[in-house]
Amino acid sequence: MKHIKINSVCEVIGMYLDAPEESQIEPGQAVVGLSDEDWRSVGPGYRYIGGKLVPPEPVVPAPPTPEQIQ
Repeated sequence: MKHIKINSVCEVIGMYLDAPEESQIEPGQAVVGLSDEDWRSVGPGYRYIGGKLVPPEPVVPAPPTPEQIQ
């Protein structure tokens, strides 16, 4: 089983083919086992909340100011 490591605010901070050793887990961190399919879908900015992987919010650029348009 593949694993992810999450921090205290549920951000995915590590991915492992096997469970990491206890020495690699700091206070406030947790390790969660995932299916191969879920593990492959994890990317930068993902969180693990309520037992589910949550992708990051898309970044929407601010509209240009009138000064930037001219």
